Amino acid sequence: MAGNPYTESGQRFRLPDMLANRADVWNLGKVLTGKEDAFALSFVENALTSNPVLAPLAGRDRTGLVLLVRLSDGDPAARRYRLAHPYPARELDRVLAVLRHLAAVEGAITRATDPRHLLALPSGRHPARTEHGLRE
Repeated sequence: MAGNPYTESGQRFRLPDMLANRADVWNLGKVLTGKEDAFALSFVENALTSNPVLAPLAGRDRTGLVLLVRLSDGDPAARRYRLAHPYPARELDRVLAVLRHLAAVEGAITRATDPRHLLALPSGRHPARTEHGLRE
């Protein structure tokens, strides 16, 4: 369904009460408070196997990935020599460039879905969702 509020027949989709009232449904804003860095890193982790430059990182130590993300962010405390895997300079530069692009995408997504931003919209309006002319 991917965000489409309508079924194939044009009827508005409604979650059955037995699914809508489940106890394991969490408000991500409350669950992630104070864990924004971990959430941002999960975006990178999920993208690893989709990019040929980053794919080799999927099978390597996670601490190396965290250090690479810090290097791509320009963290002055992050040092290249602490990487467990010996990256050739050219490969490391390519990895860091892709990680910078991913950080830009993740930042744009975070800003676009920021609850404070969405609260400022007129009632019932969301910039990414438009309803088409199907019957309800």
